[in-house]
Amino acid sequence: PEPSSIPPRDRMMEVINSDPSGLDVLIVRLAWQLGLFSDEIRFLKWSQLDLAAKTAHVSGREIPIPDELCGYLSKRRGAAFASGDSYVVSTASHPEPYNSSYIFRLAKELLWRFGLGYLSFEEVRQDYYRRQKDAYVKQQLGYLGKGGPEPS
Repeated sequence: PEPSSIPPRDRMMEVINSDPSGLDVLIVRLAWQLGLFSDEIRFLKWSQLDLAAKTAHVSGREIPIPDELCGYLSKRRGAAFASGDSYVVSTASHPEPYNSSYIFRLAKELLWRFGLGYLSFEEVRQDYYRRQKDAYVKQQLGYLGKGGPEPS
């Protein structure tokens, strides 16, 4: 049987919590937790992230930043002493945006280490939208916040 193209949540949680200082983890987090495209990740600047309001301003969209991701990003920014004009996915020795192939390679190698090498970067990114849609449908059906049973 062919593996599912939907990233298993428990395994993805292991991935994103594996190495807080790794660029690979940061890249996968931005794709999986915000649904960002590779170029949006490459060119994302700290000035586009309003960590106080927990909002990312990317490509004309306002994307809510989950609490846990917001805390992670705050720690990364503080550790890097990053200015608003600096790129989120960068290092002191490489302050400019990385190329797309490097972004994809880092993400893919991280997924392989966790047995998720069958997933593409795009499938990881699209899972964000799948989860958003599922939450919206559940909300519309009255399952969230009312103590009602989850649909099976």
